[in-house]
Amino acid sequence: MKAPRRNAAFTLIEMLTVIAIIGVLAAILIPVVGKVRQSARASRCVSNMRQLGAAFSLFVGDNKGLLPVTYNMSNAATNNWWYHLNPYTGNPVMKPYWTSASGSGSVQEVSLADGGVYRCPETDPNNTGWGSNFWVSYKMNSRFREDDPKRNSYNAATVAGFPMGMIVNPARCISVLEGRTHPEFDSFNEATSAGNAYWVIYPHGGRTNALFADGHVQSMTQQQLQADWLNYRRPLGAP
Repeated sequence: MKAPRRNAAFTLIEMLTVIAIIGVLAAILIPVVGKVRQSARASRCVSNMRQLGAAFSLFVGDNKGLLPVTYNMSNAATNNWWYHLNPYTGNPVMKPYWTSASGSGSVQEVSLADGGVYRCPETDPNNTGWGSNFWVSYKMNSRFREDDPKRNSYNAATVAGFPMGMIVNPARCISVLEGRTHPEFDSFNEATSAGNAYWVIYPHGGRTNALFADGHVQSMTQQQLQADWLNYRRPLGAP
């Protein structure tokens, strides 16, 4: 006599148990995966900044010891450090117009390119809430303009940049921080809109990446920046 066949289907209790286990695992894994992705984006940003540091060194070597001009206050698409540094970054060629409305290769187009060194992965290329310069990920220290002994006109498109050799302490002077809207930063305060054009952002879990004049990159909180801001900000040293 054959034994009766056992029903292989899950019982309701077994199904509910499996669903509960899956729910617990998802609750554990989803935050972990999110943190891993955030860490990967922060690492990519660090890599971008290290490449920018190398590009600055190459630029200085080819330009008599001068850094690229941060921002010369003209309206030209060549008025910023992104444009002048670009030939040394490995990015596609950047042409002297702001947007692709004038043709391909604009400052905006090259800066937004995936894989390019000007775009932090945390920068949303579709977020136009930061104003017309919504592509900005990195900002240069405005003191390189304000302290520049060679600058006799803030509107001269060809004005030279700050002499690298005059930086008092390159390992303590920040060249580039993360921010939006404008080519320069002048504050450690956190920007929340285009109205905070010269402020910075902390997109990596409350931290920002900082490129120092000697080429090293450091992840920093707002409190860390504020604690020694004058030394971090002034190439000629704090007053």
